[in-house]
Amino acid sequence: TALRFRLGRLYETVLEDVESAYRTYQDILISHPEHEGALQALEEMFAGGLAVMEIGAILEPIYRDREGWSELAGVYLTQLEHRESPDERFEELRRIVQIYRENLQDDASAFEVLGNALVERPGDEGAREDLEHLAQALDKWERLAQFYRGALESTDDPEDQRSLLLALSRVVDQRLGESESAESAYRRVLEMDPTSE
Repeated sequence: TALRFRLGRLYETVLEDVESAYRTYQDILISHPEHEGALQALEEMFAGGLAVMEIGAILEPIYRDREGWSELAGVYLTQLEHRESPDERFEELRRIVQIYRENLQDDASAFEVLGNALVERPGDEGAREDLEHLAQALDKWERLAQFYRGALESTDDPEDQRSLLLALSRVVDQRLGESESAESAYRRVLEMDPTSE
């Protein structure tokens, strides 16, 4: 194991062969899951932005097994920057929300991440319902209104815009007491669909 670890270090630092380095560290961890040097080397490479998707896939089961939920959320947040598809980004954000809520009991962080998920997929009713539930629990109505405005800017879909405008108008009217802002949102809904009530 010590020899393989030195080989991994050689690949990483002298030869700058990222793939051979992380594969060597991965092999060490498969046979010796407690090898902290290999884990630390992978974490350093990951933090340095090297092979983020590949190393993240190696770190994920290790952190799950060790119940390193903050570290796992960090892996997902870093990988998020490398996801191009809005659907992939949305799913990654939902995984992060789940970790914050279920494993870390951190509703405030879950709320922020979920707000970003809504911007990725503005028409997702589940995300909107979860956001409203968290806004209620955290008394974060102004922040919820900001998320709705951000989601509105990110979509061209008329149905998504309509439902977001209605949700926004309810929040600013009923929770924030901003009747002028609510009226403006209601007017936009009526402009989109004069038959709305």
